[in-house]
Amino acid sequence: DDHLDAADAVTCMVDRAGVSSRTLTRRFRAATGLTPLHYVQSVRVERAREMLEASGLPVTEIAARIGYADVGHFNRVFQRETGLTPGAYRRRFRLPPESLAGGATASGTATI
Repeated sequence: DDHLDAADAVTCMVDRAGVSSRTLTRRFRAATGLTPLHYVQSVRVERAREMLEASGLPVTEIAARIGYADVGHFNRVFQRETGLTPGAYRRRFRLPPESLAGGATASGTATI
């Protein structure tokens, strides 16, 4: 989870596990029901959902922060996982500024 924002998070998983990518995929799927890539994408989408709900960061910035260099690819993965584009998700599920922790507004600054 600490390296999910890396450009090739699955390679990081393979390196840390010390096994081949095929072995990792087989064992990971047996343990979780997901391939390592699908797991990484699911966790990244969950983090993106949190940022879309609680921040005013542009989608391009969110995509970069969670490890997607190509915002178009991020948009496709996000839509496949949620059924909504990132912009549509934000419009539907954006938290009101007063519900953000510590009185922070969507821009990330505290209200006075």
